[in-house]
Amino acid sequence: MQAQSAEQEPAIQSASEHPAIHSTTPSFFQSSWSFLTELFDFQFKEVMTVKMLPLIYGVAILSIAATTLYLGIHAALTSYLLGIVYCAFIAPVFFIFSISAVRTTLEFFSALFSVQHQMQKMNMSMEIIGSQLKKMNENTTSMETHTATMAETLNELNGVTDKIPFFKKPKKTNKHLSWAEAPLKDHLNNTAE
Repeated sequence: MQAQSAEQEPAIQSASEHPAIHSTTPSFFQSSWSFLTELFDFQFKEVMTVKMLPLIYGVAILSIAATTLYLGIHAALTSYLLGIVYCAFIAPVFFIFSISAVRTTLEFFSALFSVQHQMQKMNMSMEIIGSQLKKMNENTTSMETHTATMAETLNELNGVTDKIPFFKKPKKTNKHLSWAEAPLKDHLNNTAE
């Protein structure tokens, strides 16, 4: 029993000792630095709006809640009855409608940036496909050249083998015809006469 626990102990590592966990966890300073470099990127290589949407949504919710609270206090100070009506009916409708409008707008922009990102990926894929097609065209042209060279070489070899006596092709006679061709050839010769 003690031998088993001694064998299992080296296999158990803490999270700080594990190399995969340690190397992939960004530090606060690394993420802050990347955020700042993206914020002041004048070439707009990265779209930051998508990363800032949760922050924008949170600020919008806080702003709407503060506005709703302020209007409720103002209505209650103006008239006791107006304050009750506002807090019971108008404030919840205003709050939900305002948050829904903000959420819809942010989701629209999120979808818009997602489409833009997918279009960039498609553009990169099309460039890769274009370069691969260009290479394929070059390879096909090279193969065509090599095939033409091989055809010329085979024609030259055919011309050389015609000059060698034992490479000459025998003329076909009825003896060389297959068993199916011989009767047909005889029939054609008889009908032609």
